[in-house]
Amino acid sequence: SNRLDKTTYVIPRHVRLIAGADASLNDFSPAPNSVFYVDGDASDPPLVFDGLSFRGNTSFYHNSSRTVVFLHSTMPKYFSLPKSGNLFVEDCIPGSRKFYDDAVMVFDNPQNVYMRQINPETLDNTGGYTKIINSAANLWILGIKTEGVGTIIETTNGARTELLGGLIYTVTTQLDPDQPAFIVSDATASHIYDYR
Repeated sequence: SNRLDKTTYVIPRHVRLIAGADASLNDFSPAPNSVFYVDGDASDPPLVFDGLSFRGNTSFYHNSSRTVVFLHSTMPKYFSLPKSGNLFVEDCIPGSRKFYDDAVMVFDNPQNVYMRQINPETLDNTGGYTKIINSAANLWILGIKTEGVGTIIETTNGARTELLGGLIYTVTTQLDPDQPAFIVSDATASHIYDYR
């Protein structure tokens, strides 16, 4: 376990792989938090994070057209920025689930996002926030499992979302009947899932 100290980290374009071997990067301080940016552009090799556990108040800002890949990790809170490159996510927990009181992934700029086997959730059953906000991306998900209350994916503003298979597990009987699992407004979406 390694402690982060509310610093801005810029990952240079020559770095291709950050392998964690299940290491934890922790920032449990109050905001402002530790922030990660990526340097480079679409002509650079993808930046791959593998086997890392970002915990606490950590955020990743996808600020370049370089492709980013997260594998087998607990991801930091993710934000797309203008000209964000492609994002690939496999076998990950987006966001450190019990430390956020708002969305753990925000796609509000055009980009292509491909995710397989993800687990965005909160075990705080009082918040009821939206876990994934897609207002500009082409978002494709194969397999999602999530726990806790709140909207799973909100797709708006012409964005596109396709969810193929998932388990929405609320882990509580205290559900708000007015809070939908999915929101689609002026957008295109398809959701195939099971609910318990």
